[in-house]
Amino acid sequence: MVKKKNMQTNNEITNSNSLRIIFIAGAGRSGSTLIGDVLGQANKSIHLGELWGIFDYTTVPDGGVFCSCGASYEDCDFWSQTFETLFGEDWLLLFREWNFQKTLPHSTKLLLLMFRNKFWPGNEIPLFDANVKDALKALKRALHFICEREQVGSIIDSSKFGPYAWLLSKEDDMQLVVVHLVRDPRATLYSWVTKPIPMYDRETRQFSLRTRTWIESVVYWVRANFTAIFLRLMGLPYYRLQYETFINEPLSTTRELISFANSHMFDLEMSESLEEQLREKSLRLNTRHLIGSNPDVKRKAGQIEIKSKRNLKDLIGTGRFYLWTLIFLPWLLWLGYPILRQRDE
Repeated sequence: MVKKKNMQTNNEITNSNSLRIIFIAGAGRSGSTLIGDVLGQANKSIHLGELWGIFDYTTVPDGGVFCSCGASYEDCDFWSQTFETLFGEDWLLLFREWNFQKTLPHSTKLLLLMFRNKFWPGNEIPLFDANVKDALKALKRALHFICEREQVGSIIDSSKFGPYAWLLSKEDDMQLVVVHLVRDPRATLYSWVTKPIPMYDRETRQFSLRTRTWIESVVYWVRANFTAIFLRLMGLPYYRLQYETFINEPLSTTRELISFANSHMFDLEMSESLEEQLREKSLRLNTRHLIGSNPDVKRKAGQIEIKSKRNLKDLIGTGRFYLWTLIFLPWLLWLGYPILRQRDE
């Protein structure tokens, strides 16, 4: 078994009123919803899903995605009471006006703007427009409100979108650590090309049920994981976790994640109940209120098993296995994944 991790420290925020966020970075279909649910069961923490979609996913007419409790976001007591208390009965109109996800720059654009501003400081271009700043203030209000109401000190955000994480990290009253979750790219690619899920279009502001082509999936996987590495290079506290390591060793892995967060001024505790469940490689999922997230995972409730699936090569087929191995060869070598001998997924 290959197990790799990286940790990096920076100057910590010690303000007791700061928001503490564990940000799960990487590519979708890598297990972020499950990891978020596990960390969300640690004492003094809550998993809220993909918070970069809080102002977009919640306002799509006729649904498309729902809260993990089963209700639409407008009918979910957890979210509707939060939004109405803070922003009034017209919160839907306000959120639609911000169009948050569309106004966030893509990863490549953000990198170019940052380098330009660094080398031409006299003629800087704003990285984000006014709508983003207003939405960010609203997000912080909502998170502070939820932390106080739910009596928690840490939020698990499984958004995975790098520019959004970098934006949060620039706020003086936000403490953010990055958990870079990686999964064998061949398994992730197989999931994207075979399992359709609702995907949000930032232009039409609608959801459509679809898969990705394998070329789209390759580009997406590389870009998403490169962006996660970029967050480390920018000096954010960083921990790299392989999904397969968690599946095989959920208890010890979760202990390491909690220890990593606590080394950066978080205050998480492993409950006896969570420890016992992970020792048995299981997890009891109660009602959660997740924004976005993998629909197959977030709808699960009750006791679930944490286990590997069948052999990866058998799962995706010999031909695709070797083709995708060739495509991802540099990444597989760097991350320590077996090339011809595949571990169970």
